[in-house]
Amino acid sequence: MKKLLEETGTTLYRGTGLTKKEVQQYRDRVGAKVERSYYSGNITSKEDTYMTMTGFISTSMNKSDAQKFAWSNHKTGHEATLFEIMWKS
Repeated sequence: MKKLLEETGTTLYRGTGLTKKEVQQYRDRVGAKVERSYYSGNITSKEDTYMTMTGFISTSMNKSDAQKFAWSNHKTGHEATLFEIMWKS
């Protein structure tokens, strides 16, 4: 399994609710490149590549399960949001 995650990765899903501003912050980082130096192990990236995620972040390998956790609230401006995450170790 470890070799599979390193080579091909796996797709994870996460359902939640985000405001339009929060959605845009994630969209701005789609395709951002993060590299780890082979020699030093240091991580380098362009400015603002990372976005902080605090707390427990639950995900599922099953898209329909994750969709059950997507929610919206028109009063607060939250929209139902589904993340599709390509995870490689």
